[in-house]
Amino acid sequence: MPNRALSLLGVPNLETFKEVLRYLFLLKYNHFGIYFEDLFPWPRHPDIGATRGRLTLSELSRIIEYGRSLGIEVFPSLELVGHMENILSLPNYRKYSEWWSPREGCINLSDPDTRRLALELPAEAADLSPSKYILIGGDET
Repeated sequence: MPNRALSLLGVPNLETFKEVLRYLFLLKYNHFGIYFEDLFPWPRHPDIGATRGRLTLSELSRIIEYGRSLGIEVFPSLELVGHMENILSLPNYRKYSEWWSPREGCINLSDPDTRRLALELPAEAADLSPSKYILIGGDET
């Protein structure tokens, strides 16, 4: 079967995710990437997305399982290097910004601590996802 995938921007509520998955099932999609930016439920970084309504681990598990029941593999779609303004705006993460303003959204990969963060975030997301896929973006840098 060919791969048919959709990546959805934003994080609606659990019922909306289920509705989208039902439509994808009807359209014979078999992959669904949830575009998180800062709204992935990273256990080691609980402050990321906390004030913006990130998913809980339980919600993520329920979405993954519901997708599986419909034959749809759910995988995380993250942003790394660019589009990280919501993370970089947090006090503990400003030091990772490439520019003077975190609103620029780019991390400073020349810094060893920033490189560690850039490797840690997708690794943790991959550990929490049963999918063999993870999209890390990087389209604007």
